[in-house]
Amino acid sequence: MPSTFQRGSSATPPVWTTDTNLVRFSLLDTLYFPMRAEIRVANNNNTNEGNYSFYQRVRIIGDTTTNKVLFYGKITSIEPVWDDDYGQVLDITAEDNLNELLRRTNDNNYTGFTARSALISQIVGDYSRSGNIARSDAQKFATSPVAEPANQLDVNFDGSGKNSLRCIYELAAEDPWDDPT
Repeated sequence: MPSTFQRGSSATPPVWTTDTNLVRFSLLDTLYFPMRAEIRVANNNNTNEGNYSFYQRVRIIGDTTTNKVLFYGKITSIEPVWDDDYGQVLDITAEDNLNELLRRTNDNNYTGFTARSALISQIVGDYSRSGNIARSDAQKFATSPVAEPANQLDVNFDGSGKNSLRCIYELAAEDPWDDPT
């Protein structure tokens, strides 16, 4: 089954509408950066342009049998262009919600944590808009296997100049994959 491109309404949860004018898409997944989708949709007679707006939620479903989501993010760019094969098209760029953590400098002081996962969860909560990045799903957000001694995870990012995503990366890199005891 072919992949589908959908745009979401502003409702919570969003109502998804499949765009049948999908020409092509590509996903760019670079280590240490948010995933980006570049999407091209046909825009005959400029009828499709009003369907999209900046920061609108979009997703790409891998196939309609499993409904596996390949990409979920927000539109950051909409560009009407001419394509020799399809005529008027829209080039849409969207980035996933990790973009919020990449663009925000962490200037907080954190104390009292005994698990790296709890500290990382707090950073995500502090620097993402409410509900954009889920922290409650144990399949996607694992609990640290080791409890740290008191005050070992006290960290002050104020003045570090690091974005929140970099802080999370550094904390996660030091977290063991399993309990060594």
